[in-house]
Amino acid sequence: MPAIDAIAALLAAGDLAAFQGLKEDQWFDAKQPPGYDLASPEGRFELAKDVSSFANAEGGHIIVGLTTAVVPEEQTEQVNGLALMPAAAFNVGSIQGVLNEYLYPRVQGLAVTWVEHVGSAGQGVGVILIPPMPHDQRFVLMKKVDATSTQIVFGVAIRRGSNSIPYKVEQLHAMCRDGRSSVAERLARIEAKLDSHLRSTEAVEDRAAFADEAQGRVQRLLADD
Repeated sequence: MPAIDAIAALLAAGDLAAFQGLKEDQWFDAKQPPGYDLASPEGRFELAKDVSSFANAEGGHIIVGLTTAVVPEEQTEQVNGLALMPAAAFNVGSIQGVLNEYLYPRVQGLAVTWVEHVGSAGQGVGVILIPPMPHDQRFVLMKKVDATSTQIVFGVAIRRGSNSIPYKVEQLHAMCRDGRSSVAERLARIEAKLDSHLRSTEAVEDRAAFADEAQGRVQRLLADD
């Protein structure tokens, strides 16, 4: 069972004690209540960074209501207890509002919920489920990374192991530079060359041969992608 589905299965069962011993990883992040201080710019940024990092990788769950201990040799943390809270303590609307304000584009399929523990009526954990973004819609950008700036800024974070890693501006520039030669742009250049050649070629046989060659190159390009 994929890791993200395994976490979903534990939540569906409602036996939150089953999280004890589970380690944070690519698909799972555990936090003590309240999880994020949404009253502060730093807390709102941290929420946006974590959610976008999961969306830009393979998706995952952020669960608020668990305690953890550091596992130094593995550079991660392991759940060692429950810190359950009532539903009112997990402000679903505020979390969704911050994410709508801070992230672009919106993460399709994002779900913010509260799950009750089967052994403690009225007590449970807050859950943020983040699906992975389709590759043709990535990356999810953070529109606000510096609360003191009046300029329009953005950032990118990607989940690596048990950490949310922000990209540096140099890395973002390299991604933009390397991404300019997209399949769509390459196809557009082939089409432009084809049109130019057909306009300048009078022989029907030459036109047909060039068109066949161009079609073959387009098919190979799409197959390689």
